Amino acid sequence: MWKEIFLLGCVNLLIAREKVGKTSLIVYLLRCWLNCSSAMGISIAQPPERPAILIAGTDQGKADWTWYLEAAGLATKKQIDDDNAEFQLAPEIKKLWTQDAPIFLDEEGIANLGKWVAKHPGALLICDSLSCLTGPLGLKENDADFAEPLRALSREMEKYRVTTIVLHHSGKGNEGERGSTASRGSTAVPGAVSRIVQLAWVDDKNKTDNRIALTTEGRQAKPVGLVIEQVEACSWVLVGDLDDIAKEEGRKKAEENLTERQVFALAEVRDAWDEDRHEMEAGWLVERLPGEYTGKEKDRKARENLDQLHRKALVDKRCLGAGGAKRNLYRPFGADLSQAKLRLPVCPKDPPQSPESPNPSNDGLVDKNSTPISPH
Repeated sequence: MWKEIFLLGCVNLLIAREKVGKTSLIVYLLRCWLNCSSAMGISIAQPPERPAILIAGTDQGKADWTWYLEAAGLATKKQIDDDNAEFQLAPEIKKLWTQDAPIFLDEEGIANLGKWVAKHPGALLICDSLSCLTGPLGLKENDADFAEPLRALSREMEKYRVTTIVLHHSGKGNEGERGSTASRGSTAVPGAVSRIVQLAWVDDKNKTDNRIALTTEGRQAKPVGLVIEQVEACSWVLVGDLDDIAKEEGRKKAEENLTERQVFALAEVRDAWDEDRHEMEAGWLVERLPGEYTGKEKDRKARENLDQLHRKALVDKRCLGAGGAKRNLYRPFGADLSQAKLRLPVCPKDPPQSPESPNPSNDGLVDKNSTPISPH
């Protein structure tokens, strides 16, 4: 349904801790699906001619659901008087079950859902949340039987090509694990679905960092890792690739922990590149920082510092030549190598003066009376 994230016509599991943004993200996707637009630049499957949405939202009351849906443009509020308002859902939302008027994943509830989707093949079913929808069944989350209602739901929805997204909470302290082991309760739950999508704070210790890591695990696609952010109610943007951002964060932390000499060396690498697109060498670094590199081992120390910066992914390195003519060249991380201007390995000295050409007449090489074409 959402390219390489949610599978079309299957049961998907969306897991996250409380208040990370599960419901907000789902409502945002519903709007994009109905508008036939991409979500954060990632393509979404086209809805059928008569799109239908069913929301088994037993986890929240009507007031919370209408707030989310109104923020996404999927509900409109009509003020009756100062104290009362009436909400009208978008016509594509065929049914909304809430905490006030719930549905559960027992035999009766699944049969009821089956009747609804039979009228709307290819519908989109949102189940929020798994624990609330199975609460009255008396099942314990840590038992393997906890996944049985999910399997029964999957069998019923498969008949009508329904795309199902089930919201579930991740276990406390499990946020850093893979989706298959991060969900709360029995590991049979992840095994009962086709795709697992996990949301977690990029930096849960930084309360001002609102970036969220979205990762996937499951069948029919390789895992995806993205960083997304909610910029306003039910509106999201793609920040970038999770691996790229993690590496960038690692470089920032590495730079914060550099020694004083490493800081100077990194600054010289960057300055040399910014000034003339030249790459740094150990000998040249010694020339530029004579106060930092002294003694017989000065070139070795400079080379060690440059290699340390390379291992921390703060500079890029390449080698030219071989043997005694080998040169290690360093440039700022990510700098375009095609712009590099190769610098001479040593500063050229003034060439020696050529000897004067001998004057035959002065040096006794020929007789003074000889003609220029004399055989002598």
